[in-house]
Amino acid sequence: MAPCSWCGQDTVVRWHQQWLRRCWTERSRQKQSGRPRTDAAIRALIDKMASVNPLWGAPRIHGDLRKLGIDVSERTVSRIVARFPRPPSQTWRTFLTNHIAAIVSMDFFTVPTLTGDVLFVLVLLAHRRR
Repeated sequence: MAPCSWCGQDTVVRWHQQWLRRCWTERSRQKQSGRPRTDAAIRALIDKMASVNPLWGAPRIHGDLRKLGIDVSERTVSRIVARFPRPPSQTWRTFLTNHIAAIVSMDFFTVPTLTGDVLFVLVLLAHRRR
């Protein structure tokens, strides 16, 4: 169908196409979804609390933030704290070396005698003397 010169049919079709293009562009635009991001000052405070107190977990930091009047979920705190690894714990060798004076081995057994009696034997071995 040829466009009509006196009614401007091509103009109306063009306007409609432009309108549709604007509508679909608006609908397909990326919208902000999910929870809003945690404020940078709160993230910095959580980072500082976690780095100064490496043995504190998310529940403890969350509790202290609640005492300060900062309303943030424990899950959010745990996601921020997860980036800080815990300091390495001591090895078994180090533990045994540090506690050798307090470690004692014990054994209990029975010994039958020639007369048929039974002797009960308790052996305690202090490891610091070994």
